[in-house]
Amino acid sequence: MTLSYTTYHNKLRSCFLGKTVGGTLGMPYEGNLDTRAVTFYDPVPTRMVPNDDLDLQVVNLETLLRYGFPVNRRHLGDLWRRHILDFPDEYGVAQHNTLAGLYAPLSGRYNNKFHGGMGAAIRSELWACLAPGDPNLAAALAREDACTDHTEDGIDAAMFLAAVESLAFVERDLAALVHTGMSCISPEGRLYRALQSVLDWWDQSLDTLKIRELILSTYPSDNWTDVSINLAFILLAWLAGEQDFSKAICTAAGLGYDTDCTCATLGAIMGILYPDGIERRWLEPIGEDLVLSDCIVGIHEPNSISSFCEIIASLCPQTLRYYHSFMQLADIPETAQKVSLPAPWSPSPCVIEWDRDSAESLVALSPLAILLQYPSTVALQPNVPGDFTVKLRNSSPSAFDGTLCLRVPLGWKITPSTFSLHIRPLEEVTLPVVITPGPCTKRRPNYNPILFVLERSDGFRWQEEAGLVLTIPWMRKAESSNDWEAIEAAQNFQIVPRGAYHYRTAVKFPSGKGLCRMTVQGTRKLTASLNGTPILSHDGLVYVPAFHRSAPVAAFTMKSGWNILDIAVEDGDAGEIFVGFASIAGCGEWINGCEWSTAPLEVDGV
Repeated sequence: MTLSYTTYHNKLRSCFLGKTVGGTLGMPYEGNLDTRAVTFYDPVPTRMVPNDDLDLQVVNLETLLRYGFPVNRRHLGDLWRRHILDFPDEYGVAQHNTLAGLYAPLSGRYNNKFHGGMGAAIRSELWACLAPGDPNLAAALAREDACTDHTEDGIDAAMFLAAVESLAFVERDLAALVHTGMSCISPEGRLYRALQSVLDWWDQSLDTLKIRELILSTYPSDNWTDVSINLAFILLAWLAGEQDFSKAICTAAGLGYDTDCTCATLGAIMGILYPDGIERRWLEPIGEDLVLSDCIVGIHEPNSISSFCEIIASLCPQTLRYYHSFMQLADIPETAQKVSLPAPWSPSPCVIEWDRDSAESLVALSPLAILLQYPSTVALQPNVPGDFTVKLRNSSPSAFDGTLCLRVPLGWKITPSTFSLHIRPLEEVTLPVVITPGPCTKRRPNYNPILFVLERSDGFRWQEEAGLVLTIPWMRKAESSNDWEAIEAAQNFQIVPRGAYHYRTAVKFPSGKGLCRMTVQGTRKLTASLNGTPILSHDGLVYVPAFHRSAPVAAFTMKSGWNILDIAVEDGDAGEIFVGFASIAGCGEWINGCEWSTAPLEVDGV
């Protein structure tokens, strides 16, 4: 199937112009929970408002230019540490996980309460525009990207939008577009159900605001970046927009919540569908300059939206050829910009699959792909064995003969630790291993490497590394008891049983960090003290465990050595608490290097 280059190019450019218009329109209302009537920019801007909706796609494009095909989660995950100095919600969790050696897709799954946020859905357009008319390919590329900082509905949202936007290059029927997008995601997911509900309510001729009420009552969430709510708003505004760009994005802005994202996404969809439908009044105030946020560093971005689109247009036919797509661009002019990519690191257009319910990291890509599957809890308890699986995939055209040696920290055990290998081209082998941490009596180290030492039969030797995480030790006692019990928390979150409880642990911070912030919150009322000084309280009414946009956050100066943290949780139904530490600036970067122990508590008689 062919798509004319002229048609593709017009839709591509309008996609990203619609993205910038929508993002700029919606930015002033971001996070507002109420509705409003919106007709135009307020205030009227003098340039495009920088936004992560476009920032991250510029970074993803540079990653593709740097590494070439196939698009993969390992390369995309690396970019977070190098180019994105922004740490809100799922972005911060993913970066914290990656620094601990937990790579995608585990980086988006472990310790992440924002895995169903909007952060991946907002960067779907690049994948759609590289695979126009091939929604399954677009969704597969989006999945590789989304799993770096999301799982479940967070990944499904990116796949849904990428599929819709891809098909929109060759199809205008809304029902067909939505059906195709929904066919790419899990029908058991909350997102799928929310989208289907909107379609059903619309078919009942319900009022737009009534449908909004039903969305919020049927799919409630304390988090205003919740992807199921916000994609339901996008679909609702699209239905109400009646094929009119202005009406659609203004409706999206009026519905509230994550409006910069919802307006930007719907603006992109409408731009692809109706490339001549964006009125000049929207474009004149913001121009075409490509403006990135200050937190994006080390990137060699083009100067304008048009230049950005020219690069994508050059890579599109290369993408379609490499992935053997049934689509192709026709009548590409000789004057079209030509951008070359590095030679593919895999001769076949492989996508290294994973089970969405597994805790797995893609550790390395070549000359062998190394995948490490963790236990379901991910975190290990001292002296307790954990079952892991090492998967090796040979993506080269030649067989691999050699050995693999696995190494863990001093005092830890891994069995077996050495394997002889003969792996045929495109073959995958599975190696079960058992890892037992040492006693870790003094402290729980924050970084525990597992080394993969591979040696080929010709003597070529290389080493890769991933991380192993330990549980966080706590002491807990019921308010009605004097007896403390030891608790091992697999994450910064832990379940609180019904009743009133007192929690205590000791934490040591990296030296030189100075002033930091802490949040302690949960689904029940609680108070927290550090070294005997009350530091914050939480009413338990709204539970959004973020460092930059939740009320129970306190600034404090780190003390050298061990700090005693006490949390008193009031009586109530079974629930959850969260404890986290971050830098004081911006959205707060998770502090790497915190170590935990209950050994210092012995001096207090606990």
